[in-house]
Amino acid sequence: MSAPDNRADGVDPAVHHARLVVGLYGDPAVTWCVLLRLRLTLPLDRARTSEAIGLLHAAHSHLGPRPELALYSPAQRDTVLSRAADEPYGDSGPLVRIALDRAGTELVVAAHHGCADGLGLLGYAAAASGLDLPSSVRGVSSTAEPRSFLRGSLRRLGEALLRPPARIASAGRTRDEGDVLLSRDVTARKSSTPALVLASVRAVRAWNARLGGPDEPVVVALGMSRRPGTPTAPPDRDTAYARLATDGLDSLADTRGLLAETRPEPAFPVTRAGGVGPLVTRALRSRLGSSLLVSNLGMVGQHGVERLEFWPVPSGPAGVAVGLASTTSRTTVTIRLRGGWFTPDEAAAFADLVAGELGALQDDEPAQ
Repeated sequence: MSAPDNRADGVDPAVHHARLVVGLYGDPAVTWCVLLRLRLTLPLDRARTSEAIGLLHAAHSHLGPRPELALYSPAQRDTVLSRAADEPYGDSGPLVRIALDRAGTELVVAAHHGCADGLGLLGYAAAASGLDLPSSVRGVSSTAEPRSFLRGSLRRLGEALLRPPARIASAGRTRDEGDVLLSRDVTARKSSTPALVLASVRAVRAWNARLGGPDEPVVVALGMSRRPGTPTAPPDRDTAYARLATDGLDSLADTRGLLAETRPEPAFPVTRAGGVGPLVTRALRSRLGSSLLVSNLGMVGQHGVERLEFWPVPSGPAGVAVGLASTTSRTTVTIRLRGGWFTPDEAAAFADLVAGELGALQDDEPAQ
């Protein structure tokens, strides 16, 4: 994938293209950063990793300017993660952010979603670290989409006006603007998308019932890829998503059936529609889209990775994303909440609820 030559004045071509890619996706106020953190069993060599980053950007112009490999201490761990997720992408700055802890055993990779998706981050991390990082993600077909983008957009606008998706309730607002990034290890035999969807839906229902939230339909945006995770994906994006109406959904069998019959939504055009698209999205941000987004990065069967955390882009009126990733030693669910809506205690409680629901479903999943 290469960045186009056209650009806005003073904007790097790769940055300009990345912004066009997400121009109609959703809330224009978010950073559109996807984020990955890997805990490694053996330390990386800093010089070799830095050299690999240079070669990577020389070969893939769509990734934008080369970033510097940042080093951090244990005390700086949370700050590095927050900055990677929250800092806006400048007109001529890097689209990728990468950091390595001073012990060399923890790698943080973040990228603008307009240039890379979750599998693309794995591909980038693989090239930077020298590890092979295949995923069990199978990918979805890009054929036979059921409606045009225009028709799908009109349908979503109608839903926003007449029957908006359930907004995840909050008892109190904060002044924090940055995303809240949480992760929980769960007891699970395998990385299951149906279990992730159902656990997230059950968590939202229980949460809203507890706080007296709206009794509206829970709509899940499911982030997917149009390519498989094996062999290790290149450092780019080929993203699809589906919208799942979950009224009456209460079992893994029903969830598997829903996923099997749901086709991806039409691909978004690479445009900002003359600026009208972001304006409409911003005006309807409290009612448009889905209750939350979920995405499963799959099983990464590389013995050099002990733990993997994947934070997708938050979505929906409350700005919530749930991610899942597994290694040979553990499965980790992540919660990403847009700052300002949840208090810290609420964020932690919601993360515990999702992880508990996911862990409780493991006995219903067949062993793999």
